[in-house]
Amino acid sequence: LLDRVVGPLDRRPAVGDVVLAALTVVMGTALRFTQDDAFISLRYSRNLAEGHGLVYNLGERVEGYTNFLWTAFMSLPFRLGVDPILWSDVASIAAGVATVLATRRLARRLLGSDRDATVAALLLVGFHSFAVYLTGGLETQWQSALALLVAVALAPGLESRLAPGRAPTASVLAGLAGLTRLDSAVLLLAIGVPG
Repeated sequence: LLDRVVGPLDRRPAVGDVVLAALTVVMGTALRFTQDDAFISLRYSRNLAEGHGLVYNLGERVEGYTNFLWTAFMSLPFRLGVDPILWSDVASIAAGVATVLATRRLARRLLGSDRDATVAALLLVGFHSFAVYLTGGLETQWQSALALLVAVALAPGLESRLAPGRAPTASVLAGLAGLTRLDSAVLLLAIGVPG
């Protein structure tokens, strides 16, 4: 049964990526929600977009967000007159798609099997916590995608010398992950420590 489901996705990797992306979008759309903490970041974002700076209350300079890059990014829908919740959902689901496709790519490199890589990606899409947090209004998917993309960039270095150009890419992605959430450092440390 598994070969009947996974086999066609492996024979045409581009088709497999499209199917995995579509499944991720369907899951994210079906389970769409916005958690209350997202509105803290959104208030900072709105104030930033309106020229008041990264403040929760006007005139009070208190940093009450933990997701600088996401909060700054979320100021864009306010500047553009777009629904910030929809903007957040689209950005999060897109990052979820990147996470699923990066999972497949990393698993293919590490496991040496298209079939096992596709199974790994399908398991991720079907994992309840991942699927639920494809939205939510916060930076969760951005952090996941960026940390996993660092692992993908460094993956060739797991077997041999790091390929030229991969270290700067991994560094930029790691920097973006850290700006998204400071606790990304824990994930990045785990990715960067040799076994």
